[in-house]
Amino acid sequence: MLVPLTATDATCELTQNILCHAYSLPPGWTPAQSVALVARLEEATRQVARKWPLMRGLASKKKGTWTIDVPDDEATRASHFRFTAKTLPLSYVDASGLSSPSPAFNGRASAPLERPKRSLFRPKGVPKSLAGHAKAKYPFLHVHATVLSDAIAVGVNVPHGIVDGTGMGIILKGLTAELHGEEWEVPPAFEGSNPWQAALDRLVDDEPASAAEPGTPASCETPSCASDVKLDLSEKGLSPLGMLSKDAQDRAALPSTGMWRSFSTWPALRLLSSVFVENVFRRNERGWALLNHATVNRLVQRVKAEIKEETDGAEFVSTGDILFAWALKAAHSAESTSKAGVSAGAVWRTTALLGSEVPLYPHNAIAPYFLISPLPLTSIASLPLSTLALHMRRNLLAAKTRPVLRDAWREIRKGAQLPHRDWPQLPGPSFLRRAVADGPGGTSDTKGRFVTYWGTSNQMGLGLAGLRLPAGDPGTGEDLPLLAFQLDWIEPISVDSLLFLTDNANGVQIGGGMRKARWAALRKALAELERESAVGEK
Repeated sequence: MLVPLTATDATCELTQNILCHAYSLPPGWTPAQSVALVARLEEATRQVARKWPLMRGLASKKKGTWTIDVPDDEATRASHFRFTAKTLPLSYVDASGLSSPSPAFNGRASAPLERPKRSLFRPKGVPKSLAGHAKAKYPFLHVHATVLSDAIAVGVNVPHGIVDGTGMGIILKGLTAELHGEEWEVPPAFEGSNPWQAALDRLVDDEPASAAEPGTPASCETPSCASDVKLDLSEKGLSPLGMLSKDAQDRAALPSTGMWRSFSTWPALRLLSSVFVENVFRRNERGWALLNHATVNRLVQRVKAEIKEETDGAEFVSTGDILFAWALKAAHSAESTSKAGVSAGAVWRTTALLGSEVPLYPHNAIAPYFLISPLPLTSIASLPLSTLALHMRRNLLAAKTRPVLRDAWREIRKGAQLPHRDWPQLPGPSFLRRAVADGPGGTSDTKGRFVTYWGTSNQMGLGLAGLRLPAGDPGTGEDLPLLAFQLDWIEPISVDSLLFLTDNANGVQIGGGMRKARWAALRKALAELERESAVGEK
């Protein structure tokens, strides 16, 4: 059975995701219990591969399109999945190579998280890309467990070119259900044509352009859909449509593909040169920080209350809107006098808009949009957090329409996409700096300025940290407490200016890659936020 993938899967084919879970072992836990738990986890992995045919498939690429050759039989052989395990007589902190236990462990406080050794979650030899899986005929699902003296670490390794966050969440739901003797929903198999691509092709080829006005949500599920906008952001430097007020009347619509650009020579050169400069001169690095539940709740409640008061309850913002706005303001907080600009692209999952045309779909069913169209850094610094969060929410609502999705898919289906980057600005005297070729969505306030283009992804609510390891026999309802979770990834180049959000039992994690100085600014803002939260609890 051949399962065809799409251009958005090809966009993600070079990335390998690693879901890194660590669980605390209770006092009195014995080696025999660890052996039994590891055996149950291996059997759960086998059952997920058996019940979900896609996990037993092999990838191949023909004429630029990836397909998955799925076995027709239900037999599950060792070649259909990988499970590895090892035991180390070390504590989690020592085995991970961490300098000390993080205050964020078990959600005790909001704090940065160091990167643990990847070998705890991923053994050598696992392919780093979808092409690597195809060449080695390697299974898509590899679960690796490391038993330690005070914890057990579990890594779930899967290629991003096969599943997105929703698909990874389904894998973890399946593993958890099998560990606890429960049922779980398996995505239906499809053959010959991809239902998501077919639905989008019909949208492009059959639906008239006048089916809905651009920027009009196809459905109104939230107060923000109301046509009577209560809060005029032009008073704060932004128009109601999320554009700079001075350009609102005469500016063309933002590109439907957001920051994405079809793969070609110049976009690739801009991206590679940006990556080189950010890594060599700007010290781009990967990092994580946890905001525990108490800190998140206090911040979100405050901002939502401000939005409710300012809009008389007509509009709302989500937790994701607030945290992305906070993270971007925090990362650039030391650059408030800079003449540069900032923009952020994001993706949204399109299956809900397509309705019943697409069943439970585990692949990369996403479309891009501008979370923030280019703004001067001075504007980001001066905007209230609530205003920036509402700006992001309105941009999302404007993007989640069938006309915008149709226009985006027209371009995306041509092939793999690249994130836009400006030509990099070298440090040093101004004569060494190349003139800026204005990027997508620029305005008169950002014309001629260097703009940092962020890529963002909100993975909250998908269950990426949803693997629950039973502390006893099935049915007892007792699980091992989550010590720490991190979403890690492997890619051929270390792309700069990335932010993502994931949630877990301990709080919400902000992760990504950015300049070392911006990580320092974000950590400083996090410490201040934690102090404010502690004062508020007294």
